[in-house]
Amino acid sequence: MDDLSVNRWQKYGKDRLYVNLGGPWGEEVAWVDCKTGKFTIKIHEYESAAREAIEEWRRRQPAKPDPPRSSEPKPHPPEPKPPRPPEPKSPRATPRSTIPSLPSLPPLTRDNDLAGNLPGAAVADKVRQIEGERSAFVRWVARRLRLSLGADDWRTGLVGEQVVGESLARLKSRGWQVLHAIQWPSGADIDHLAIGPSGVFTVNAKHHPGARVWVGERMIRVNNRSTDHLRIAAAEAERVSKVLRHWCGWPVPVQPVIAIVGASRIDFAGDHVSAIVADGLHVDEKLASLPVVIPEHRISSAYEAARRKDIWMAAQKRRRSDRQS
Repeated sequence: MDDLSVNRWQKYGKDRLYVNLGGPWGEEVAWVDCKTGKFTIKIHEYESAAREAIEEWRRRQPAKPDPPRSSEPKPHPPEPKPPRPPEPKSPRATPRSTIPSLPSLPPLTRDNDLAGNLPGAAVADKVRQIEGERSAFVRWVARRLRLSLGADDWRTGLVGEQVVGESLARLKSRGWQVLHAIQWPSGADIDHLAIGPSGVFTVNAKHHPGARVWVGERMIRVNNRSTDHLRIAAAEAERVSKVLRHWCGWPVPVQPVIAIVGASRIDFAGDHVSAIVADGLHVDEKLASLPVVIPEHRISSAYEAARRKDIWMAAQKRRRSDRQS
């Protein structure tokens, strides 16, 4: 039970105890609703240990003392003091329900929660779709003769996203939250979304095995061929910022990141590139080195919205209604 930690979470009208492996940012084992007593287990082999950890946490909490009793007569009330002006409430104390015009988040269900997505999940589905269109015999022959089934470029992209995903996973111990394979209604997806003290970042993995990459202020060239990497990354970050602002109720600046995997060389020719460009193997170090710009409660706010699949699938409908109004 030493490797389990119990942490209390009180926000948005909820009061829960979360049990995590290896500290508050570790893998979630279970949680209990302090108001209803409902116990939810995520990793069943830890159920007994999680219940013991919660009971131990409760036993360590100080009991509330009873108010003192006195038989002496009550003194006369003091002279009333002039009322003080109300103190401004901090953002941490403002519940979501009191923010004007803020929509209610969709319920978090197993099918709606993106937190369980693996890096490259959307690309892996595409590979299975392409290869599944071939007959079993053709797939067997292709495996025997090492022939392509038309999904080679997708497989290359999948490896890139998996490498970047492993790097981003190292941020979780530093207070970051990371999501993968967030799909838009069009079928396109956000490779990775990193939310932490340094801000919110869309991370686009680009796998260019053995290539020479040149990074200018407005263009990235791969083996001397121009790409749209910077333009596409900037547009994606802007779109994500609008979605999160709608659901969080506060401006959410989003910075685009291009994580390059497998290149033999990366040359930088400009100081004012419109996106962060980094080696995909060490993109976590790059993001962690940036200055702190958002407090912990806003990291939680952005993550709680972003992990819900429904807010991204509803983005297309909201864009249409905005154009019509």
